[in-house]
Amino acid sequence: MEPVSEEKPPGAPPAGTKSALAFFAVLLGLFPLALLAQWASPVLGLAATQLFAFLLPALVATAGSNLRLVPYLRLGRVRPALVALGALAGTAAYLLAGAIMTFTQRLLPRPWVQAYDLTRLFEGPAWERLSLAAIAALLAPVCEELTFRGYLQTTLSLRRRPAGAIATAAVLFAALHLDPVRFPALVVLGAVFGWLTWRAGSIWPAVAAHAANNGLAAGLLLVLGATDSGEAPAAAVATTLAAGGGALA
Repeated sequence: MEPVSEEKPPGAPPAGTKSALAFFAVLLGLFPLALLAQWASPVLGLAATQLFAFLLPALVATAGSNLRLVPYLRLGRVRPALVALGALAGTAAYLLAGAIMTFTQRLLPRPWVQAYDLTRLFEGPAWERLSLAAIAALLAPVCEELTFRGYLQTTLSLRRRPAGAIATAAVLFAALHLDPVRFPALVVLGAVFGWLTWRAGSIWPAVAAHAANNGLAAGLLLVLGATDSGEAPAAAVATTLAAGGGALA
């Protein structure tokens, strides 16, 4: 089965890899401000990060190059079945990425793992936890996929083969999170989201996969809370890794 769309995006495209890396440098420059905003207010800061550090730069970069937003950013319509398939892929990828992150935590120094523990964000009042979960599951997938799979992967694909564009966008996606604990898992997730975008010719299956992954993570934190359940047995982690990889395949 061939990808749904292999056509080059219309307009006067930017210069491939150089433009993609320049765009990534802009995102990286904006990220310290985003982190400062999140420190001041977790809810408003996270929302501002998605809107102004991810979504807005992608829209400005595309419009500034006189490109049509919908085709270049892969925002066109897609069959509902592909969106549903994306959500299923995101669920399987959640298991796979979770197992990978657990293995990474075993390899890294304990202070690192504690320093990058995002579960602490869900230690606040109920309204704050619910707001963070909603932003993570609804707003973040749209903004981040439009930025990384929409603009970055599309721009990279102008000069690279699909595998190279998907892999590069996935690494940049993981790197911008500035989190060594989650980095390997985020590379895998980014590759899954990129593959879905390439095969569908649209970011919407990837948005569904991203939303499923984030929604499961946030939902479990809301239900279970930010508690330390101890180190999972190696056999359980390996089983989860195999189950997630098998379901994804």
